[in-house]
Amino acid sequence: PYTLSLHDALPIFVDKDNIPFAVIVAPDELAKGLVRIKPQVGKEEAKNDGEVVERTDMVLWLTKKLAERL
Repeated sequence: PYTLSLHDALPIFVDKDNIPFAVIVAPDELAKGLVRIKPQVGKEEAKNDGEVVERTDMVLWLTKKLAERL
């Protein structure tokens, strides 16, 4: 049976639910207390790797970016 990988499935859920950002928690970054936040702007526009942010600053960063979108 065919199953979608997370890499393939994530854009489907992000586009469908209009999720503005994805927080990527990779083992190397997590060990350093970091996360990567990527804007979800559609496959055609998603050219960057996102921004690396301290885990402790993640909520503040997201709050600021979401406020800028209003």
